[in-house]
Amino acid sequence: MRPPVEHSELREAHVTGVSGGEALAATYADLDLLATGFAHTGLRLLGWSRLPTETLLDPDLLASAAFAPLSFARVEGALVATLVGTESLPVVAAEWETLACAVAGARESIEAVDSGEVQRLWLDAKETLLLEAPDLPLRDQAGLALGGAAGLLTAGLGVGGVARLTGRLDGLHGPETAALTTRLPLTVAGSDRPPRNVADLVGHLGELSGSDPAYDGVVEVQTLVSADGTRRHVVYLPGTDDMNPLSSDGQVRDMQENVRLLAGEPTAYGAGVLAAMRDAGIRPGEPVLLVGHSQGGMEAVALASHPTPYDVTNVVTLGAPTAQVHHYPPGVHVLSLEHEGDVVPLLAGPAPASAHHVTVRFDSGIEGVAGNHSFEHYTAGAAAVDTSTDPDVAANRDTLDGYLDPGQEAHGQLFQITRDR
Repeated sequence: MRPPVEHSELREAHVTGVSGGEALAATYADLDLLATGFAHTGLRLLGWSRLPTETLLDPDLLASAAFAPLSFARVEGALVATLVGTESLPVVAAEWETLACAVAGARESIEAVDSGEVQRLWLDAKETLLLEAPDLPLRDQAGLALGGAAGLLTAGLGVGGVARLTGRLDGLHGPETAALTTRLPLTVAGSDRPPRNVADLVGHLGELSGSDPAYDGVVEVQTLVSADGTRRHVVYLPGTDDMNPLSSDGQVRDMQENVRLLAGEPTAYGAGVLAAMRDAGIRPGEPVLLVGHSQGGMEAVALASHPTPYDVTNVVTLGAPTAQVHHYPPGVHVLSLEHEGDVVPLLAGPAPASAHHVTVRFDSGIEGVAGNHSFEHYTAGAAAVDTSTDPDVAANRDTLDGYLDPGQEAHGQLFQITRDR
């Protein structure tokens, strides 16, 4: 049994920001209609502001003064009083026009995010930064120090550069080959205990993600069986084991996998995870939750966004870049936790916000570069998610209910994935 990972009992976190969720489930037509409505309101208000003056200068009204001077004086007085009441209408009309422009601009921004253009611009900017400013800023230096989660290779390259780099890696180490997946006759603390909340999911992944080299490449498939016999599965995916970008051994969770994941290419790690799910006895149609930290989170969103033999319904990522994935199949819900001091989730750029991908940022105290990426912070962040009353967080959290029933039976199986070289 792997020794448990020590976590502080005192650390607390508070949510600092939420993006995504059902609040974003508006169509482009809705936004166009809203912008048009604001613009028409502004034009009507502007028209009303001109009406008293135009009426005062009406030729027929002026001609009536000679025949009914008293009535004319009363009408003129009423119109002048109206002018005083409408003097602010042009300002209000301008505010409505500004709102119309803001909605139209937001619509264009959202469409750019949906199309992936924002991600391309982000990566192009980083590529330019690397070429024109070799002395990288502190944030990219931090990425280099945390090479196991992406590092300089992903912080400085655009999409094309990452794809070219994978080709160079193939030339150096040989092409990506099928993974070897071996069942281990071991268990991890908590494998037979069903998760009750997001903090339990994160805590159990932390138990699996310790520093013992014997567990490099190990993943766990935890099968949950409810009282009515329904089977669900939680697949726990740790992050990078080998931080050497030039490594050529059999470790599957290395820097090369990070680069391939950023390029959107298949990986030996992903192939091994699918083999582990098959060997664990997951049946077609049975719900699957993927929980991944760092590279494990990158692999989780990659698997959830592509067709597989399995019914992935949910993904929970911790400290993982997710912007490289732009769309998920219907029915997939993604919950991403990002510690404010952790640079790793930022290395692929801002994740596209959607109704089914909710990103929760939290602060549990800032430490060093590696410390900010640790499970101590993400366990605290998960506890904050469990108690959050934000409607988008709560709605996404509710989709996990089937996996978080404490009355289920749980059984975990460990598999070690290596690369065949």
